[in-house]
Amino acid sequence: KSIRNIWNDKTDNSDYKVFKDYLRSIRFEISSNLEKDGSKILGITSLNALEGKTFIAYSLAYAFAMTGKKILLIADEQHVVKPNTKELSVSQNFETFLVKKEVHVEDLITIMNKNTEKNSLLEIQNINNLKLGFDILKKEFDLIIIDVNSLQEMNIAKEWLMFTEKNVAIFESGHTINENDKKYIHYIKEQPGFIGWVFNKFEALKS
Repeated sequence: KSIRNIWNDKTDNSDYKVFKDYLRSIRFEISSNLEKDGSKILGITSLNALEGKTFIAYSLAYAFAMTGKKILLIADEQHVVKPNTKELSVSQNFETFLVKKEVHVEDLITIMNKNTEKNSLLEIQNINNLKLGFDILKKEFDLIIIDVNSLQEMNIAKEWLMFTEKNVAIFESGHTINENDKKYIHYIKEQPGFIGWVFNKFEALKS
């Protein structure tokens, strides 16, 4: 589902209502943490792949845009429809930005796609050039949301987390944690900007 369709739905769909209410709650908690020290770069990772972190990243970008903030989303590509207002729009490429230092700012949400080949971030540009790029983006946007790779792809996730200021991790409700997972949990909890976990794909009991 398009997040715009969910947000603008006028029916009595209880699932959409619950989703939006929880999304607002997450937005509030994240916003409160960002405002404590003026942080502007939020990383969203997950323990494993396919736990819904990319959809959550897109959803949070929309939720923050609804409050009037100018958002940059750096994420894996999703099929989206360009709307009249407040929709995730035509995407740009993060690697191209790093070379040209040019960004076309959309109305409220601007998207930059990550490298689909999952190359090392530090193999694309050196660390100083990456820091300069993020400094430029922080001046252009109120909030930058990065769809970080899952912690199972630790080598890539570590590099993205070098440039985030606050982080949350997505965990799919109902999944069990094995011994291999524990080292990833320990790693993300030790990150200085780690805020907490978001439980996703929870099915509320029907009355």
